[in-house]
Amino acid sequence: MYSNKKNNSRNNNKSNNIDIKKLISGIGTVANFLDKILTTSKAVVDEIQNQNGILYVFDTNALMNDPNLISRPKRNSIYIIPITVLEELDKLKLDKSRSQKASNAIRSINRADVRIEKSSDYVLPKDFDMRNNDNKILATAMKYSNKNVVIVTDDNNLKNKARSQNIRCMSLSEFRRS
Repeated sequence: MYSNKKNNSRNNNKSNNIDIKKLISGIGTVANFLDKILTTSKAVVDEIQNQNGILYVFDTNALMNDPNLISRPKRNSIYIIPITVLEELDKLKLDKSRSQKASNAIRSINRADVRIEKSSDYVLPKDFDMRNNDNKILATAMKYSNKNVVIVTDDNNLKNKARSQNIRCMSLSEFRRS
């Protein structure tokens, strides 16, 4: 009996060791993932600094009205699509009157050389509601507020909010002419 308990104790320790190894491995994976995010964000900032280019953040309405807008990148520029825009387009696919435009915009994003970015809650003032999609798009642009960042939108209220945070905006027609 005593030897069986001892053997069972060893087996339990081995299984605990395996779980600990998996846990440690998982932590390493999370750390690698976070490192990739930080490296990617730094690469975007470095690229902008090196090129002295413009970072364009696109709103949903701009892509709905001209899905090919992002297929012809401007020289010395980086195009960013906020995750919120992808979510809005996904919902708009279900609306019969807008499904074709939303699907075209999604296909264009898939083909284009763009960066998909999430918003950062910490960059907006506290009185901005982060459940609001326009605020999330603004927060994505504000991550780069110390750079030459421009939001491309025809949404007047988003333009007003951006102006309050010293973020430049450009309408779809202004973007086309630039």
